[in-house]
Amino acid sequence: MKVPYDDKGLDYLVAKWYTPDARPFRMCQPRDILLQAMAIAKYNMETVTLSADLLDAACATYFTSKEKKNFGAKVRLDL
Repeated sequence: MKVPYDDKGLDYLVAKWYTPDARPFRMCQPRDILLQAMAIAKYNMETVTLSADLLDAACATYFTSKEKKNFGAKVRLDL
């Protein structure tokens, strides 16, 4: 599947998902983010584009959150 290239989409991706957190670029990320975007678009029966909405959805599932998660169980390290 081909995804049309869009300068605005790439600029948005860098400005929103890389610059604020000083996230380093990794070689696997373009492929992984596009695969996420393609899967989301396919599920929603949409055309794959580098739109802000689709990039946000793909990146939100790809990059981990900085906020602390409480998963319920506590681990005691003082035993």
